[in-house]
Amino acid sequence: MAPAAVAASPCATRRQPSAAAAVAAAPPPCRVPPTAARFPQRCPYRRQQRSSTVAASAPEAATTAVSLPEPAAAELDAEGRRAWGACAELLAARCGLDREAANAALLKAFGWKGQGFWRQERVKQAPELQQVATALDFVAGLGISEPADGGKLVTTFPEVLGLKLEVMEGNVQLLKEKWSMKGKVLANSIKRKPRALGNIIDCEGTCAGLCTRCWAQF
Repeated sequence: MAPAAVAASPCATRRQPSAAAAVAAAPPPCRVPPTAARFPQRCPYRRQQRSSTVAASAPEAATTAVSLPEPAAAELDAEGRRAWGACAELLAARCGLDREAANAALLKAFGWKGQGFWRQERVKQAPELQQVATALDFVAGLGISEPADGGKLVTTFPEVLGLKLEVMEGNVQLLKEKWSMKGKVLANSIKRKPRALGNIIDCEGTCAGLCTRCWAQF
């Protein structure tokens, strides 16, 4: 006896898609860029921002290095270079000196160039902003407060920036007592011979070898 025929299922009779059609209909695979796969936490914006910051800081560092004269640029530490820059800016604001003139004044004022005046009292010292400001304030108190006058005095006698306050005060007092100078007469005398502010000796005709700081030159 022949086996009874099994009724065909509707699902069984439905046409199945071919393998090629199934592959074509499948969604494309998600391709992750290699960089993103290895470094998923990195942000392109932050990387771009960091690159811009580095690029911007490079010219600034170069400018700072170039603005300091030799040998100060090579021998001063970071703090000394910052102090030098601050003093140069003060000289520009108070005396109208450009960077070249300010550097030239600081080289002599703090013993970096020549020892004819300091005689080893100051040797390659880092500029002190408070010292420079005090010297400029003292000169301004004598009536030499205009930038043009202050700039001319500093250019003529840059060592004034490194003079101790008590030395300048003592010399001004001597001018007032011995030569009866005051007011405009005193100010004009200092303008003509600013080295008088740094005198420390009066040889009275018997040379002591300190001519740059002797009253005999006044």
